[in-house]
Amino acid sequence: AQYADADNSPTRHYRASIAKLRAAGDEINARRPRFTIHLGDIVDRYEESFATILPVYDRIRGPRFHVLGNHDYPMSAERVYDVLGMKTPYYHLRRNGWRFVVLDTNDLASTRTRLDRPNTSSHRRCSTSSRAAARSTRRPGTAA
Repeated sequence: AQYADADNSPTRHYRASIAKLRAAGDEINARRPRFTIHLGDIVDRYEESFATILPVYDRIRGPRFHVLGNHDYPMSAERVYDVLGMKTPYYHLRRNGWRFVVLDTNDLASTRTRLDRPNTSSHRRCSTSSRAAARSTRRPGTAA
């Protein structure tokens, strides 16, 4: 959705997100999925954006889950989790024989995306080390 009460940019129409999410929610409800996962950036900025967009998102019936995007942190992480009803930013769920693992990629981001995480050189080193560790654990012959 990436809603904000903000003027359009050349590629973003923030206020139009309300109508688009409402239409998407109607389509989702018509298809009656077992659950819905929002893949991040439900807001673009401003804490008060959640109060506008979440009632529209909440119209979607059935279990709903969030993956947090870098724009979802216009306030402290703990406040974001509370507003979205999340116990933690990372979790897993099982549905119909499938296991879904949700990670908080903002936790080790090389850019400052969370207000409670400074963009420091040690933070960037941690992110670089994590990527290197992930590369070293890939099985031979698997794609990067």
